[in-house]
Amino acid sequence: MSVKISVNQAGYVADLPKIASVSGSAKKFHIFRSDGTKPSFSGLLLGAIHDPASDDKVLSADFSEFCEEGEFYIKVGSSRSPVFTISKAPYKNLLEDIKKTLYFFRCGSALHRNRAGKFGRKPCHIEPVSLYDDKEKTLDVSGGWHDAGDYSRCVVTGCVALGHLLYSYSLFPEVFGDKDGISQSGRNCPLIIEECLYELEWLLKMQDKDGGVYHRVSSLSYAGLVMPSDDKEKQYIFRKTASATALFAAVTALAARIMEPMGMRIIKKLRPAALAAWAWLLNNPDYTPFENDKGIIAPEYSDDFLDDDIFWAASELYALTGEKNFSDKAEELSGRIDTTGFTIGNVGGFGALAYIKSDCEKNPEVKSILENKLTHRAETICSSARHSGYRSSLSPDEYSWCSNLKILTNAMTVISANILEGRDEFLTEILGHINYILGNNPLSLSYITGHGKNAVKKPHFRPTIADNNTEAIPGMIVTGPDKNRSDEYSQWLIPYGTPPAKCHLDLEHSHSTNETTIYLNSAATFLFGYISDLCRRDTNSAHNKKER
Repeated sequence: MSVKISVNQAGYVADLPKIASVSGSAKKFHIFRSDGTKPSFSGLLLGAIHDPASDDKVLSADFSEFCEEGEFYIKVGSSRSPVFTISKAPYKNLLEDIKKTLYFFRCGSALHRNRAGKFGRKPCHIEPVSLYDDKEKTLDVSGGWHDAGDYSRCVVTGCVALGHLLYSYSLFPEVFGDKDGISQSGRNCPLIIEECLYELEWLLKMQDKDGGVYHRVSSLSYAGLVMPSDDKEKQYIFRKTASATALFAAVTALAARIMEPMGMRIIKKLRPAALAAWAWLLNNPDYTPFENDKGIIAPEYSDDFLDDDIFWAASELYALTGEKNFSDKAEELSGRIDTTGFTIGNVGGFGALAYIKSDCEKNPEVKSILENKLTHRAETICSSARHSGYRSSLSPDEYSWCSNLKILTNAMTVISANILEGRDEFLTEILGHINYILGNNPLSLSYITGHGKNAVKKPHFRPTIADNNTEAIPGMIVTGPDKNRSDEYSQWLIPYGTPPAKCHLDLEHSHSTNETTIYLNSAATFLFGYISDLCRRDTNSAHNKKER
């Protein structure tokens, strides 16, 4: 019987746990150098599991004790895996590509060839935009990031992406602390901060004089599959919402706290903007969720439960100002919400990090509760992953739209707990989540463009579809399997009854399974920033031992 071997196609860290998955029936596996004829390592296949999300019988090939560096493949019977790398820092180039992808989501400015290479393009969406509810009034809202594969710009998604990036820089400064800015602004700041500033400048334009924040800029329906500069659909600014304002307050306070020592002029605007947004929330307690009017086809990112958003805002404002009214609000909310999420619709984990990591005085009981919640949620995620043949933490029902975001943000939760506790079991499953994204999954497909022998090639991203290049921008992560097959191409081409974890098409028209978004890449920046920091610290430790 033939078997399928699924590996992390981008590579494994030499001194850390290394696991691949084998679907089918077999007893042993062998590791060969890519140019070798004799096995470099052999082992038993263990832990046969029926994986319900894929309907595969899966065995584990654990080669953690094999630490040689180089290019390898796994062989089981006559079946061979894709070639992969083992090295002390296998994700350096991958992280560089992932970090750079936010640049390719930029709206408003031209992407110059000295940075964008063959993916350069003209400026777009630079004209003033009318308010949807008052079409005589226009505002300059140029700039910011396109939200996903379309040309909408949403405050909610931008704030979540900024949360990922700013905490990446804050927690792993040695990885992200370069001085290689990516624009011609002349700012002497790390690349990741330069990119955050581009989005923050747009966010400040989205705040009204009363402190409230407009929800979204978009056309009334999706643009055609054209370059952004060729999008002629009329855009509008949609009404102020509590969700946009709360997340704006949180992320501008976070940015102010992190960036104020850098001394740039924009930074002086962030603190008052965050406080004005908080005041608007207090004065406008009607938190009506955002909904499109009939006939409008654009992403809503609606949220009818805002306690986690308010918790994040209060926690960041407390960390920034030290004012007791903010800590009182954060502590009040902390006991009744999920404080472990880092994703659209659940941002409580950001608030937990803000409170736990704050230099301000903290209630020891609240701090302990927040830490325990993160640890307990991480344990649950790890338990789910151990019961999956591919070390996925998702149940079959969770393979719905943007399943890869759930994988990435589950990993963020485990990383946050591991920063607090440093458990081996947490690190193993963090690596398992990385392996899944990079090819150790039921489709043996790397979900990151340009990384892996069998990587996605046709993401749903309008500039990639419409340009003249034959390859996609490297480093872009796609949304992943969707059991609901929520676009017509998936319904046509994925057979009914396909297992949830296999409901994916590497097809540019499959927006439900193969779209790329700012918040996917920002979450991946956090994940690969963490593991790169771990590799850096291990390398430095080994170097110091050698010197002694």
